[in-house]
Amino acid sequence: MNKGIERSAEVMPRLLGAKELQAYTGLGANKSAELGKNAGAVRRYGKRVLYDRLKVDAYIENEMQEV
Repeated sequence: MNKGIERSAEVMPRLLGAKELQAYTGLGANKSAELGKNAGAVRRYGKRVLYDRLKVDAYIENEMQEV
């Protein structure tokens, strides 16, 4: 056992699936996928399409500064 490693129950994953991205951004399926693409956050792992949360955050921060 790894007794020296503590695990937190509140771990936010770096890579989000489509449904997780929708919940994270509060957008629908099409708009969240568009946001992920525009942010350059799309990561493919086999057949799975995942979105880099840090890229999404940076994109949103950058867009908010322009408004």
